[in-house]
Amino acid sequence: MDASVKGPATGKRAGNGPLITGSGAASIGIASGVAAVSGYGVLVIVAHVLSPARNADFLVYWSLLFALIGVYGGLQQEATRAVATAEMLPAVPLAPRRRSPILLWSLVVAAALTVLALAASPWWRSSVLVGSAPLAVLLLCGGGMVYSGHLTVVGIMSGRRQWSATAVLIGAESLLRLVIVGAAALAGVGLGGFEAAATASTALWLLMPLVSPTLRSAIRAPADAPPAQVVRRSLQAMLAALGSSALVVGFPTLLRLSSTTAEWATAAPLVLAISVTRAPLLIPLNAFQGVAIGYFLDPRRGRAAAMVRVIGGIVGVGVIGAVLAALVGPPLMGLFFGPAYRVSGVVLGALTLAAVALAVLTMTGAGVLSLAHHRAYAAGWLVAMAVSLGLVFAPMSLSARAILALAAGPVAGIAVHAFALRGTARAAGGSGGRSAA
Repeated sequence: MDASVKGPATGKRAGNGPLITGSGAASIGIASGVAAVSGYGVLVIVAHVLSPARNADFLVYWSLLFALIGVYGGLQQEATRAVATAEMLPAVPLAPRRRSPILLWSLVVAAALTVLALAASPWWRSSVLVGSAPLAVLLLCGGGMVYSGHLTVVGIMSGRRQWSATAVLIGAESLLRLVIVGAAALAGVGLGGFEAAATASTALWLLMPLVSPTLRSAIRAPADAPPAQVVRRSLQAMLAALGSSALVVGFPTLLRLSSTTAEWATAAPLVLAISVTRAPLLIPLNAFQGVAIGYFLDPRRGRAAAMVRVIGGIVGVGVIGAVLAALVGPPLMGLFFGPAYRVSGVVLGALTLAAVALAVLTMTGAGVLSLAHHRAYAAGWLVAMAVSLGLVFAPMSLSARAILALAAGPVAGIAVHAFALRGTARAAGGSGGRSAA
């Protein structure tokens, strides 16, 4: 392991240092690239081993797994915000009642939700995991709960600006998933084997503290508030993440619920196209989300100006990506996944533009969360999810309703976040004016 990961966490406060160094940005960028390539690799491997119909079932499991991980992503965001905020404050000894580790309470919340999900599984398994064995429910819920610890540790290290260790953990977990899925393919497993292989790497974070003092320090990081407040804020962040995960990675599950059996049997090319067109934007953004929250919190730059710069870059890259997807996407889909997975250029370009809207929503959400406006943050994502959920059942073709739902939902969520940010700016301006007077 890299020496920078082995180095012990220092007791110095990071609040006055640079937000992220060039080497830190490079390491996070490399890790996000590894995650993107690994995710693509898994989809390619499974598509070449399973039939399109069975692959559609795997894609539902894959979607559900990462949707659940996305919900637990609220724990990562809250850990980042809490630690970054604490780093900017003067060093004040915490009272004993506040010294419970953030990781402990994250796992408590995740365990409680896992119990609820397992108890409710008889009602949702038969309509979602149609082609999977009952064991898939245990894999799904257990893997998600274990991964909640991974996300919390990543959030803590992001808040502390320990970018090298963060990058190693992100990249290693993604790469391990690809290796295990590849080994499963060589072993000739079926759908259940691939589901287990895709889930196994979620436990990597439990082993890495054995060789990394930085990770050992992170798992002991204390909360910045009493336990009740930690749990309440975590649940609010996870409520927002529910909307986020439903749109970012859980959308194939929504499509499955709105499709007939015959329609879903031919849906694998479209579902793969949705994943392929959004991964180049959303995987790096998710990896850099901790950086973004800290960036918007940095008092040395205006929050509005910082957000305009970030969103402008996302839109510029996304428009170029949409043009490229329309022009070269169809032959590339056939090349990597096989002739049965060709999708028209118009659909690929439209899906890429919808991914741009989702990426912008991700950044406006980071801006709202940096202000600790958990309710507005959650409202934006839940409105986006509600709009998309309504449109996914529209009486249209599968591809038409997918594009419409993926584009309109994020736009509605952006409007909610923009309203909250505008209200905050007005309040700050009025306060400043009164102070000046």
